[in-house]
Amino acid sequence: DGMGGMVPREPNAIYEKRYGDCKDMASIINQILKIGGVRSYLTWIGTRNITYNFSQVPCPLSTDHMICAYKDSAGKTWLLDATGKNAPVNLYTSMIQGKQALVGIDSLRYELYDVPVIAKETNTCRDSVFIKLENEQVTGYGLKTMNGYPKIFFDHTYNHFTAEGFKEYLTSELNKGNNTFQLTFFGVKNFDDRNAPTSVNYVCKVDNYLKRHENEIYFNFHLDKNELRYMLHENRENIPLEFDNTVSETSLVTLQLPAGYKANYVPANSSYAGDDFGFDIQYEKKNDLITMTKHFYCNKLMIYPADFAKWNEMLRSLNRSYTESIILKRD
Repeated sequence: DGMGGMVPREPNAIYEKRYGDCKDMASIINQILKIGGVRSYLTWIGTRNITYNFSQVPCPLSTDHMICAYKDSAGKTWLLDATGKNAPVNLYTSMIQGKQALVGIDSLRYELYDVPVIAKETNTCRDSVFIKLENEQVTGYGLKTMNGYPKIFFDHTYNHFTAEGFKEYLTSELNKGNNTFQLTFFGVKNFDDRNAPTSVNYVCKVDNYLKRHENEIYFNFHLDKNELRYMLHENRENIPLEFDNTVSETSLVTLQLPAGYKANYVPANSSYAGDDFGFDIQYEKKNDLITMTKHFYCNKLMIYPADFAKWNEMLRSLNRSYTESIILKRD
């Protein structure tokens, strides 16, 4: 009848077959809650693949997904999406952020619910690495932790790779310095715990990264410059730049000064403090250690054409900071 993509199947049929699509998952969750005496509602929603919502186009064209909704005693709406199996109960799938849900109260009534965008404070990545300069090689001992959607995406990837394939993926994910980067050890924790940050301990090495001139060593703390891939071309059409999630990223690089060397030049701190995106870079020297802390944030899912100039201004400022190196001089 053309409505098979909108109408969920009966829970008993789903249970017997042991498979189903998003509608079927929502249907069986709704039935389980009903059996447990919990009132919940089948909910139609359009993912971010659809650019309009029910208020604008009040018809089935506005939906391509189904979930289950539940309201607690405090009136808070919980969105239960079984397709996001790596997500904790308080974090719905990223593809419905900012969208409008049609909550079916009964056969005659419904409610519209605007799904919030998860703020950057939930979606955190922190990569801390301790660096030693050994001959011409950079050796690093690092720890990366992930929360929110970065954790969910990482855990999903971890569960779908072979051991060899995952090491190749992780090498790309943690890549630092240049294309000689190698992972010599890594260990992953909490990938199977939805409610705990996922962490990756690793040891790495990079060849041909530092530069020497007479009695000086030049070392650039910015071992990765991933943000620059989002620089917008001047002739870009008026198409928004889209992200899967907001993010707050912190990178700490601590360098142990080689024996017999002192810091002759340390770059100045720099920052760009926008309302929705920006960065902050700080250097600190303590005894024989120098630490660079970089914080980058973006609290938007879409960078619209009106903000293209500010976005590129921020990235150009960041790029200028990336060109600065520390200079170590032999005593």
